[in-house]
Amino acid sequence: MPTDMPFSEKKLIRQIRHSARGGASVVAGIGDDCAVLHVPPRHELLVTTDFSIEYVHFRRDWHPPELVGRRCLTRGLSDIAAMGGEPRAAFLSLAVSRDVPQRWVDRFLKGLLNLANEFKVPLAGGDTAQSAGGIQADIVVVGSVPKGKAVLRSGAKAGEYIYVTGELGGSAAALAESEKSKRVDAGHSRRFSGRSHPQARVAVGQWLRQKGLASAMIDLSDGLSTDLEHICEESHVGAEIEAEAIPRAQLGLKLGKKAGRTRVRVERRRRL
Repeated sequence: MPTDMPFSEKKLIRQIRHSARGGASVVAGIGDDCAVLHVPPRHELLVTTDFSIEYVHFRRDWHPPELVGRRCLTRGLSDIAAMGGEPRAAFLSLAVSRDVPQRWVDRFLKGLLNLANEFKVPLAGGDTAQSAGGIQADIVVVGSVPKGKAVLRSGAKAGEYIYVTGELGGSAAALAESEKSKRVDAGHSRRFSGRSHPQARVAVGQWLRQKGLASAMIDLSDGLSTDLEHICEESHVGAEIEAEAIPRAQLGLKLGKKAGRTRVRVERRRRL
């Protein structure tokens, strides 16, 4: 098949149905008007949705399609993780313009489904359409959590400490490097992929919820200062941050030193 063949909506639906795997939570998936999901007894549903929009969240000339697909699903899985939940099923709505080759869509789907298989999250439905321009992908992830046990943003209390998982700043630094270099060769794509590969901390979120160690949690997809402010607003507290204590990715640390500043806004009210 030529790599420049235009996107085919019917082919995509067939491909998704063939490639997507079922799961214990899916009673009926692709092929009906609605998916039918099984919810474990004494559990509550978690539902989240996230957009991935070309030229806002990614660029075709910078990001490999597999990475775009993987990051698309990661956004939803991370929201479930931040509630201490278990992901049960995912739904993808994809709008693609005529100029997008079928091979790009195939590779995007491969990245998304590979991650879905890693987390044993079935793709249970969605929608496809032709867009007026560019690519828009909306991922919906449905999860569950034991009744009354979801970790909300509103539970933080004054005097508690702030923790993060992993290192921060790698994706932002990789994006800044791409904007500066303007390179689109294969080597640059591989370097970008390695540095902007966010992880969904589902197991960590569940462990923190089970142990009762976290009073509030949030996904940091919008950055530490922005997302920490959301917790402060919902919990009616303030926060103090020691910038030197932030675990930063090496590329982000290098970029911060060159810029001569740390991009963290500190709001001084009460200590979180």
